[in-house]
Amino acid sequence: MVGKDGQYHYYLNYEIRVGFFSARMDFSLWYLDKQYGKIEAEFFWTRLSTSYLPLLPMFSY
Repeated sequence: MVGKDGQYHYYLNYEIRVGFFSARMDFSLWYLDKQYGKIEAEFFWTRLSTSYLPLLPMFSY
């Protein structure tokens, strides 16, 4: 970006957002009010995002 002084100014912002998610599910097999099997599953995952935005001047030449 060219500033009012005619020089190039570089702007950089680094942002990290991390989200943690977990979920749990139960699966079971029933027949005539009798349970024949059960599976318990638990999931866990993360999300990461980065962005570069023109916010603060870092250096110029």
